[in-house]
Amino acid sequence: MQSEQTTCPVCGGRNLKQRHPAEITSATEVSFGYTFSPAHRRTFRVLRCAGCFHAFCWPIPEDIAEHYVDVVDHEYLRHSRSRRLSGAAALNTIGRYRPSGTLQDIGCATGDFLVVARERGYQAEGVELSRWSSEIARAQGFAVHREHLESLARRRQASYDV
Repeated sequence: MQSEQTTCPVCGGRNLKQRHPAEITSATEVSFGYTFSPAHRRTFRVLRCAGCFHAFCWPIPEDIAEHYVDVVDHEYLRHSRSRRLSGAAALNTIGRYRPSGTLQDIGCATGDFLVVARERGYQAEGVELSRWSSEIARAQGFAVHREHLESLARRRQASYDV
C-alpha cells in the first residue's frame, strides 16, 4: 500500500509501504505500562520506507507524549537486566563506528542503556518524559532532560556523537 500522506522521517522518501495495518488509532487505546498483555501487541499503522528501510508508526496522535508524563510502572524495573543485555549488543555495533564520545538516549526510561554506555566509556545523557522514570535515571548520576526533543534542541545547541 502506497502512502502519499507522509514522508520517511529519516530520509524524506515518499515510497512507503504499509507493513502492518492500524490496530489502534488514538492514544487512549495505548497501554503505557509494561504489564505485558495481549493489548501490548496492538500497534498504530506501521509504514516502511523503500529507500532506507526505516519502519515507523504513522500517524501518531499529537497528544501521545502527554500520556508518558505520569507513567509509573514497577514491573518495568524487573526487566532491567534484559534491557542492559540488549543495550550491550547495540553498543557492540555502535562501537565499531564510534567507540566513545557523547551519547544521547532519546526515551531513556530508567537509564538502563545509559548505564551500559557509561560502562563502555561514553558520556551519556538522556531525554525522558516520564517523571518516575527520569528520576530513577537521574539517581544513577545521569543528566536527563524532561522535555520534548524539539524543545531541547532549541534550548541547547549541543551535538552528540551517538
